[in-house]
Amino acid sequence: MEIFDTSTTSLDVEEQTDSGGVSLDDVIQVFYLVFGILGLFGNGLVLLVMVRIRSLRTITNLFIINQSVIDFASSIFLLILLYNPVKYDFKNWQFNAWTLFVCYFWQSQYIFWSLMGCSTGNLIILTLERGVAVVFPIIYRNRVTWRTAAVFVVLPWIFGFVFQLYWPSVHHFVDGVCYPSFGNRNVQIAVGVIVFIFKLFIPVIVMFAVYVAILQRIKPKVTQVRNGNPSLPNATTQRAPLHAPIPDTQKTTKNWATTPAAGEAPKSTSQAVPQTHRIRLNIIKTLLLVTVVFAVCWTPTQLVFLVYNLGGPLDIRGTLYKLSVVVVFINIWINPVIYTFKYRKFQDGLRKTFCLGQRQTTGAPSTVLTLG
Repeated sequence: MEIFDTSTTSLDVEEQTDSGGVSLDDVIQVFYLVFGILGLFGNGLVLLVMVRIRSLRTITNLFIINQSVIDFASSIFLLILLYNPVKYDFKNWQFNAWTLFVCYFWQSQYIFWSLMGCSTGNLIILTLERGVAVVFPIIYRNRVTWRTAAVFVVLPWIFGFVFQLYWPSVHHFVDGVCYPSFGNRNVQIAVGVIVFIFKLFIPVIVMFAVYVAILQRIKPKVTQVRNGNPSLPNATTQRAPLHAPIPDTQKTTKNWATTPAAGEAPKSTSQAVPQTHRIRLNIIKTLLLVTVVFAVCWTPTQLVFLVYNLGGPLDIRGTLYKLSVVVVFINIWINPVIYTFKYRKFQDGLRKTFCLGQRQTTGAPSTVLTLG
């Protein structure tokens, strides 16, 4: 039985209507163009700021950089697939390795949808990194290094491109026609369920479970900070207890210290700790919003694909299906917008990059990292 994945139908451009009016496909093409340009500009801007501003070179931001690299590449392929036809007439092609490669890996849009899988995998790892840092701070401090982070940066790429191999594997080249077909109903159902579980269900469950654990851990401390009575570690303590805050930037360098802003007197530890919590809480809120947007963008099309593989109807020319795919592509460019409006350290880096002046802070020290 032939199956239509989003990777073979979502970017296909239908013929213009005879009436000469603007069709739904024309509007969707405009959306794809705008999304691709926004993805290039937004993720390129994130990469510029993250690489240029030294204070943003943290392990957490390393995964944000990886996310932007993936989404930047996805934006490039979105524009390529929009203006370069992926439906080839193979009737005049010779049957050889190159023809099969074009059929299996290009016409199937394997690279593009692999990158989308990489994005999902990286978002999971980014969430887990924050979870370990907050819930298990001592383990994070002792075990998480730049070397281990580099390994985890590679894992999403492996996951995305290996997992998506199922799609070119079900493509067939027969009599000059390249098309997807499982050939077995039970196999189609199994693949549909597995794709839904690994691309939506598990990622959403894992990410929200981690954020629930994070919020439970930091809620008492946030309450204390708001009441002006934070629980402070002893200044002479060499190793902080589990509930003690670990600055988000601690992995940037070997040693860290808080210093007052220019012209201010040194701040006490009691003033530095609330600021550390505000920094941590801000990035947690930012990444939680990224997770919510991911769930909203991916749920419609994954549900449609699952229902189809289970035997339900799928109208690939219908408005509902096409709009569900458009919503998926929002995920390519929306993250930089979230960083710009929610992530304060990125906002400061943006100002420094374009010499727009430094954001004023009131009653809180700035965090400065130094090499030890």
